[in-house]
Amino acid sequence: MNGPQSTTPVVDESPPLLGANWVWKAAIGGIAAIAIAAVGGAIADMSKANVFALDVVRLLLTVAGIFAAGFALSCSPRDPRMLGLGAAGCFASFFAFPQAWDSGRMLAIFGTVIATICCVLMCLPQKWRRFGVSLLVLAHFGGIVTAVTGPGAQPWLSAQFHQRVYRPYLQFVYLTNAYHFYSPEPGPAHLMWFCIYYENGNTRWIKLPRRPNDITDPMGLSYYRRLSLSEQLHAMQPIRGVPDDAMRARLLRIQGTNGIPLHPEIAPVDQFRPLPDTHRYFLLPGYVRHVASQKENQHDDPTIAIKSIGVYYVEHRILNPEHLQAGADFYDDITYMPYYFGRFDAKGQEIDVNDPLLYWLVPIVYFPKPDRDVPPYHNWKTHPDEFNFIDSVVRHSGSDHKAK
Repeated sequence: MNGPQSTTPVVDESPPLLGANWVWKAAIGGIAAIAIAAVGGAIADMSKANVFALDVVRLLLTVAGIFAAGFALSCSPRDPRMLGLGAAGCFASFFAFPQAWDSGRMLAIFGTVIATICCVLMCLPQKWRRFGVSLLVLAHFGGIVTAVTGPGAQPWLSAQFHQRVYRPYLQFVYLTNAYHFYSPEPGPAHLMWFCIYYENGNTRWIKLPRRPNDITDPMGLSYYRRLSLSEQLHAMQPIRGVPDDAMRARLLRIQGTNGIPLHPEIAPVDQFRPLPDTHRYFLLPGYVRHVASQKENQHDDPTIAIKSIGVYYVEHRILNPEHLQAGADFYDDITYMPYYFGRFDAKGQEIDVNDPLLYWLVPIVYFPKPDRDVPPYHNWKTHPDEFNFIDSVVRHSGSDHKAK
């Protein structure tokens, strides 16, 4: 006959991986290292000193402190006190990382949030703890719903939750695009071309992203991060028509031997893509400053400075059936659709806001020669002598973007 069953919960009294004293010493030592780096960083930021050696010391202390505190937390993952120390360490890491390590600062913010939530949950009874975890799971899937319903006509409620609640979280975990959840129709890739003009009249072209130059790791992460920069500018401002003054200025640029023609296969209204103010005044100047600050983009002679930088936003089109039938290659010149986004100085200030070609397509096209009667079934591949090749980017920039 069985005796009465005990209702006392079983407590896991097994010791941690190391002695408790060592675990706490590692946690406190790690947080102390992060705090020292944060104080040193605050002093450097207040004095506006740009000391490379100090940034290296800050970074080493921060990373070492994070590893020490993380190891201690892994030995006692259910202790609310240890989780609270982890949250404090992540919060201090935000100030300890150098300003250039913005990704590390972002990671520190989310580490603080996650550790704080875990600390609160571990302080609650088991019933409420399960309820809280269930709410977190539902919140995560709610974010996925807003990402899935994003393309096309997004429902009003989904759009509000995405913009006001989920956007920072989805950006951090990189669930912002619907292709993570299903396979939509592929679209064209988007690139950035920068024409750097130096004080002595020389030019240099920088194209982002570049294969295989930007693939510096086995996963190609560096390449896709650069590709995401150009994709950010794809949010063009919707327009119902081209303003009359912009259209007149554009038509005047067709004239002359070095005129910039309109693309013959695209309606004029689709060749004009103005940027929203947020992209024009913040995002695009940031890209220009980044290009101007790179050491490899400086002139070989350090005394020669960057005079200006011309920006072209390039859509790399997928071949249509007509071009494919004509024998075009996937990387032929005509597959690139460059839009001129302005010229800036090295600090990101726009130089000519009244440029008649600003936000217009500067096409790379083949035109039938005017002195030839070209049959409609002839093309630039089968009869190249019957066509004129016009690279409007070369005409507009005064520099050959394909030159090595």
